[in-house]
Amino acid sequence: MLSHISFSVSDLQKSSFFYDAVLGAIGYKRVYSSKSAAGWGPDEDSEKFVIKKRVEKALAPSKGFHVAFHARQIDDVHAFHAQGIRHGGSDNGKPGPRPEYGPRYYAAFLIDPDGYEIEVKLKLSSAKKALILVRGLGGTGKTTLSSSLSRTLQFPVLNRDDVKESVRDLNFDLKMQSEIGYQTINTLSRVQLKNGISVILDANARFHSMQSFYENLALETGSSLYVITCICSDETEWKRRIDERGKTHPVTFEETKSMLIDPFELANHICIDSATTSTEQATRNVLEWMRFSLGLPHHIGSLRRP
Repeated sequence: MLSHISFSVSDLQKSSFFYDAVLGAIGYKRVYSSKSAAGWGPDEDSEKFVIKKRVEKALAPSKGFHVAFHARQIDDVHAFHAQGIRHGGSDNGKPGPRPEYGPRYYAAFLIDPDGYEIEVKLKLSSAKKALILVRGLGGTGKTTLSSSLSRTLQFPVLNRDDVKESVRDLNFDLKMQSEIGYQTINTLSRVQLKNGISVILDANARFHSMQSFYENLALETGSSLYVITCICSDETEWKRRIDERGKTHPVTFEETKSMLIDPFELANHICIDSATTSTEQATRNVLEWMRFSLGLPHHIGSLRRP
């Protein structure tokens, strides 16, 4: 409905740097600049937001007036807020869900250098897809369980080790291979989920810091997040599996055993011990847990047994 909106500011250069940072974080660029004004938009022919230099002190409108910008994804909301704080703004509401404005409203709020209240918002998609993360150390059965769930649910599996294997001949070190693996499966999962396709991620996901990433990914794409941690309590069996992997997985049992896997503090989380539970039974347990304990997304309907 609106063509554009403009503010008057007391320091054009300072405010221009501020809006370069916050609007750049959500995909906009400065499309116009002069000694007296600057404007931002998605491209040269679409100026949406303008600030103008004011000789006297700029006065922000009274409480109740604010301008809200659209974000493309959750990461943009966080980047907008962080860049605003870094470039002279002040916090007026940290990034997060705002249920008081609606069940799928995700936003952050700032006050700019002149006192104007600004917001960045994202309307999250309704949950119609499943993001299933099967995590655990090597040899704990996560790939076997992921494959079984994939056959049963007809969801594609995105396996970090498959990506690592594909770049092994490019002479990247193991750390770089791992980073490429995570970046690839995370990017592909976002694309698939946004296209309405549920996915299964097969990855170690050892660190607690990864929890917030996958929670945000689920929110952003309107997906239900399910996390399955696989373990093998029988060390003899676990070692046999690691030894069998041999050339394709050069990490030894002792190296694997020394790795730590942080707990994920989620309600929708289940642990599967592959030493005491067959793949068939584990698959059934996961399906029952997803369907009855958490409410499997409606579109999945009746599940075929493996």
